[in-house]
Amino acid sequence: MAVTRRRLSTTHAALEHERALAVDALRLGRLLRDSSLWPSRWTEPAFGAEVERCRRHVADLTTQDALASAYAYDVFERLTGGRGDAEGSPIRVAYALRWLELQEDSIGPAWPAMVR
Repeated sequence: MAVTRRRLSTTHAALEHERALAVDALRLGRLLRDSSLWPSRWTEPAFGAEVERCRRHVADLTTQDALASAYAYDVFERLTGGRGDAEGSPIRVAYALRWLELQEDSIGPAWPAMVR
């Protein structure tokens, strides 16, 4: 029984991380459409450089499951436990962009080009 509970809780956690990433991607997609809603940080060169550094890191992840697993580690274990605004974190922005790319089966332009 304990093994079953452990497997279920692990699966539940994985689904929560995948859901959080999908919400980040949805929010980012909506924000990108309306520049009046963009956080001022988005146009800062340092923010853009960090987004692009993270995007290079996640570019090799070719499935949403793999991306969600890496997101769980990078965001929930290493950073803030998933708290805070996704749009304020270059790491979460990079993951959200990759999620959208995997959904659309395409690669988007560099971050600075998106926020001009």
